Amino acid sequence: MIQKNISSKSLPKPAVIYVADAVRTARMDKALSQRALSEKVGIPQGHLSKIENGQVDPRLSSIIEIARALDYEIAFVPRALLPAIQSLERQASQPARPTNQEVRATVQELSKVQHDAQKLAKELPESEEFQKLLTTIREIQQYKLDPRFASRVREIIEQMRPALAAMVAAQKHIKNWAENPNTQRQLQQIIRAAAALRQTRNALAHGAIEPVRESIPAYQLTTGDE
Repeated sequence: MIQKNISSKSLPKPAVIYVADAVRTARMDKALSQRALSEKVGIPQGHLSKIENGQVDPRLSSIIEIARALDYEIAFVPRALLPAIQSLERQASQPARPTNQEVRATVQELSKVQHDAQKLAKELPESEEFQKLLTTIREIQQYKLDPRFASRVREIIEQMRPALAAMVAAQKHIKNWAENPNTQRQLQQIIRAAAALRQTRNALAHGAIEPVRESIPAYQLTTGDE
C-alpha cells in the first residue's frame, strides 16, 4: 500500500540527491537561473533551491512540472533499456555546443554592444536602461563565457544590435531623435533584450560557471572604456 504522506527521512537519501542533481544539471543546461525556473514552474525560488540541494523530498507532481518547464518528460522505463536511452541522450547532446572560436566571435559582438551602449548612455544620461545594460555586461566580463551560454548570448545580441545601431544613427541625423516614435520602439526592443541578457547573467551567477580569478582566457571580454 502506498502512503500519501512520506517524509524525506523515510526515503533513501541517494534518491533525493539523484533528483537534486538531475534538476540542477537540466536547469544549467538551459542557462536558466533558479529565479527564472521557479517563475516558470510557479514555486518559490527558496523551495527550488532546497530541491537542488537535496534538502527536501519534492512531490512527484512538482518534479513533473519542473521537468516539463525544462523540456523534459518523466517516464517509467524498463531498467534493461536504460543504457540504450542514456546512449541516445549522449548522442543527442553532443553536436549542439559551439566551439571556442564561436565563443570568441560572440564576446567580440558583445563588446560592440557595449561600445554602442556607452555612446547612448552619454547622450541620454537621464535614462537608466543603458546604465543597467552596461552593468550587466561588466558583470558578465567577470566570468568565463562557457560554450553552453554562447548561443544564448549571441541570440540576444542579434535582437539588440540593430536597434542599438539605429539609435546611434538617429542621434546623429534626426532632430529630437529621442522623442521619435521609431526611437521609442527601438528602446523597448533594447530593454527586452537587456532583460534577457540579465537572465543569462543570473544563470552564470547561480553556479553554472566559476568566476575568473587568475588567468584571463583569449575568449574572455575585457572591460571597455567608459
